[in-house]
Amino acid sequence: MNAIVDLLRALRERYELAVRSDDIHLGSVNGGKQFYCINDCQLGAWFDLTRVEILKIFSEICDEAGISNELHFPRHRRSWRDW
Repeated sequence: MNAIVDLLRALRERYELAVRSDDIHLGSVNGGKQFYCINDCQLGAWFDLTRVEILKIFSEICDEAGISNELHFPRHRRSWRDW
């Protein structure tokens, strides 16, 4: 679990840094919902890979505890560049 906590902290710290440095743009729409746009493809890939690693570790912990789970990272939608 310590590894998961460390990875979550790294995600949060990198997210905050990216927002401050404009690598991530925050916006909002009517109704108070917020969205973000990651302006750096490598940064986006790092976020995704880190989240995949967290789910992988958590799934292994569940397996060791005898808890069945179906944890997986969602598949990516096609980006506009794929059109």
